[in-house]
Amino acid sequence: MKSLLRFIFPWRSLGRLDYTVRILVCTSSVVLLYYWRGLDDPACDVAMLIMWHYIAFFVIWPRARQCGLPFITAILALVPLFYIFLSVASMFRPPKYDFEHASKQGAVQT
Repeated sequence: MKSLLRFIFPWRSLGRLDYTVRILVCTSSVVLLYYWRGLDDPACDVAMLIMWHYIAFFVIWPRARQCGLPFITAILALVPLFYIFLSVASMFRPPKYDFEHASKQGAVQT
């Protein structure tokens, strides 16, 4: 049960492939929801807001944390104009390199 919750709500980090798949699945589910229910359905608006917050805090924020970006990136993901650029940039951004950890490993090995 705990592994299922960690799969749905990742907290520490999210790799590039996991991030890309989650972004595509979540965004396409929002598009399909609007396609089937219409733009003027209030229940669809509530479901879209829940999905948008899930994307910001459980998809973009773990990836931003892994890349070394600040928390403000999750807040900016809630703005549709910034979301597009932020999600594409996070797909291709490499993980943060931890110099302190790497230097400790090098000192231990020599």
